[in-house]
Amino acid sequence: MDMRMLLAVHLILCVFVTALGKGRSVSGASYMLPVVWLVPFAGCALFLAEAFLLRRMPDADRGFLHISAVTDEAEAVEEDEDADENLIVPVEEAMVEEGEEIRRRLMFHLLEARESDNIRLLQKIAASDDTELAHFASTRMMTFRRDHEHDIAVREAFLKENPGDRVTLEQYCALLKEYLDSGILPPAIARTYRNALKEGYEQLIEADPKDMDHREAYLRFLMEADVPDEDTKKAVEETLAAFPAEMRSYQMACGYRFLQKDRDGIDEILQQVKDRGVYLNQAGRRWYAFWRGETE
Repeated sequence: MDMRMLLAVHLILCVFVTALGKGRSVSGASYMLPVVWLVPFAGCALFLAEAFLLRRMPDADRGFLHISAVTDEAEAVEEDEDADENLIVPVEEAMVEEGEEIRRRLMFHLLEARESDNIRLLQKIAASDDTELAHFASTRMMTFRRDHEHDIAVREAFLKENPGDRVTLEQYCALLKEYLDSGILPPAIARTYRNALKEGYEQLIEADPKDMDHREAYLRFLMEADVPDEDTKKAVEETLAAFPAEMRSYQMACGYRFLQKDRDGIDEILQQVKDRGVYLNQAGRRWYAFWRGETE
C-alpha cells in the first residue's frame, strides 16, 4: 500500500471519527480531534479510547471526584484568607471584644510579622485572660529581647576591637534604636541603652562628619530622648555650621526651637533659610510655608 493509499485511508477514518464524536456528543473528547487529524491512525485510537473512558468508566475511578474535593478545599482556604484581609476593626479593640476565632487569627498574623512592629500590642496580649494567646505573646517578646540583646552584645564586643568600623556602628545603632523604640525595657535599663545609643551616634559622626543622615538621626534621638538641652543645642549649632546649605539642618533647628517654645528662634531660622538661598524640595517648601503661615 503506497503513501497515497495510506493518506486516503487516514482521511476517511478522520472524517468518520469526527462525525461519530459530534453525532454522539462525546463530552470532553473534542480536544482530541486535532490529534485525530494530525497523528495518523494513532490519533483515531486515542480518540476512541477517550470516548470509551468517558462513557464507561465512572468519574471516581478516573480521579475526578478527588480533584474536585481538593479544589473545593483550596477555594475554602482562599476564602478564609480573604476573610482575614477584610478584618478592618482596630486590632486592640478586636483582641478585647471580638470572639476567640478573631483573636486567634489576629494573633497568628502578629506572629508572622516583625515583632518590633507589634511589640506594644504583644505586651497587652500577654496580660490577657486567654492563656494560650498570652503564652504566645510572652514567648515572642522573650525571643525579641533575647535576640536583640545578643546581637547588640556581639556588635559591641566587635566595636571594642574595631572602633572605627562604620558598617558595624550603623548596625549597632539601628539595633539599639529598635530595642528602645519597642518600649519593652524598664526605665533604668532603657537609660543604659539610651546612653549607649547616644555614644554610638557620636562615634558615627566622628567616623564620617560629612554624613547628614547620621546627624539627622542623632538630632532626632536627642530631641525625643530625655537628655540635657545643652547637648541638643550644641548638636543643632554644629549641624548648622557643618551643613549650611542642607535643608534638613534648618528643619532640625526649627524643631528644636519649637520644643523650646521659642517663636522668635523659629523666625530666625526661617529667615536664615531665605537669606542663604537654601534649596527646598517640594516637601521643604511645604514645611517652610507652614511655619511662615503662608500657602505654598
